[in-house]
Amino acid sequence: EPELEDFEILRLVGQGGFGKVYQVRKKATGRLMALKAMRKHVVVQELNVEGTRNEKTVLETVDHPFVIRLHCAFHDHGRLFLLMDWHNGGQLLRLLDDHAPLDEKAALFYLAEIVLAMEELHRLGIVHRDLKPENVLVTSRGHLVVTDFGASKLVDKDEGDIRTNSWVGTELYMSPEQLQGKVYGRVVDWWAVGVLAWEMVTGENPFYHKNPEQVSLKVLKKKLNLPGHLGAHTHSLLKGLLTRDPDRRLGCKGTHEVREHPFFAKAPGFSWPQALAMAHPPPLHSAADTARDAADVTRSNDKYTKQRPALSPVSPSLCSPSAQALFADFNYVSPDYSPGPLARPRPPAFDLPILDLYSS
Repeated sequence: EPELEDFEILRLVGQGGFGKVYQVRKKATGRLMALKAMRKHVVVQELNVEGTRNEKTVLETVDHPFVIRLHCAFHDHGRLFLLMDWHNGGQLLRLLDDHAPLDEKAALFYLAEIVLAMEELHRLGIVHRDLKPENVLVTSRGHLVVTDFGASKLVDKDEGDIRTNSWVGTELYMSPEQLQGKVYGRVVDWWAVGVLAWEMVTGENPFYHKNPEQVSLKVLKKKLNLPGHLGAHTHSLLKGLLTRDPDRRLGCKGTHEVREHPFFAKAPGFSWPQALAMAHPPPLHSAADTARDAADVTRSNDKYTKQRPALSPVSPSLCSPSAQALFADFNYVSPDYSPGPLARPRPPAFDLPILDLYSS
């Protein structure tokens, strides 16, 4: 069973409402990994027990090249830990800040990887509900992985779509039906994909305003003026994903609607099997320098990396027996988790040669 003492904490690389993420080194092997640490009493006090358990369940369930991989989950008296792959390319947010607006071919590359991740999540009965650039990581090879499933909703994949009206997510990426408190389903993720697509090709969030109330009004009512320089297929994709009526939104009948859209289907040299196999070289290798140094954290937010990488203190008195009981079955070890120094690589979905994404 893994425990905290197995790892050397190197850097703080991220922080959210319920925990912190650290770059760590496994002492026995020297392997670099990412460790998310959450204080039990904070999780309980903030009524996030279900969300924390959901995140672990999602990560246990999903095995996909564009979704973060969980190696193990464990806990001590005061904290919960999720041990995942370390990716040193930073967040998609950083990539967009540095390079957006992207050309449509580059946007297609990144959107395809996100669509494939959403397809697998939805197939397994998982709705992310908080898809945004901060929750997508860039690998050292320049590909994307979706992460942070604390807001996710799960349903038995044989039961069909989720039906809930919970207020969950980030307003800039929340769909109209979420903001209105209506019952919604997995199509909310396609709205978020649409916002990401807009940010990629324009360099701006279509609903941004410093006043959160104005953000909601924009999501509900703002007329979206598409930049004239974008192609017809890009216009159509954005209009389809950002359709306010969820029953008419692109993707409402399934991922096949998105996959078959002309933006993807008519893109020269593009194919979904090759995208899944990561056969196409990334158009923006944001981590070209960091790829040579796996420990490099320059693509991470220096607001965190400059801090002393210490775990937040816990108070034993706040971790009551009843609180401990909530996490009695939290431990998990993946079959892939090995004492060896290197991760067991995911087998590629297809044995294909490396191709130019835009070859004819």
